[in-house]
Amino acid sequence: MSVGQPPGSAGFGDHQLGERLAQLIARQAASSLPFSALFSQLQDLLGADTSLLGPLRDLLGRPSFRQLVGLEPGSVQVGARDALLQELALTYNTAMVGRLAAVLDGCPGLPPGPVPAAAREGSWGGTAGAGPVFAVA
Repeated sequence: MSVGQPPGSAGFGDHQLGERLAQLIARQAASSLPFSALFSQLQDLLGADTSLLGPLRDLLGRPSFRQLVGLEPGSVQVGARDALLQELALTYNTAMVGRLAAVLDGCPGLPPGPVPAAAREGSWGGTAGAGPVFAVA
């Protein structure tokens, strides 16, 4: 299993989830549906892999994510993506930040790239696959 490929999925990885997320955001923007309706549709896409459920709810609610996906394709700066990943690293372990990075990379207009070192280390000094999914304050 690689980062970006959730356990138990049949060819539907985190990157593809990001692509679908971008499509849902575009449809939501063109309709009168509230932004929260996105999460319900995204939940259906996750299927049995519920490990991303909480982190995606959190990601969708972050103003920095909404600003990032609201930019015109090609205008997104790598720094904005990296800053969001570092922000997420304060809450989630390295493995989850890696999965969220794959989702972000799947959104059109967002530059693909490695998880920044500061986000890989996290605020609690964790390493890949170690520590809790949610850091305790």
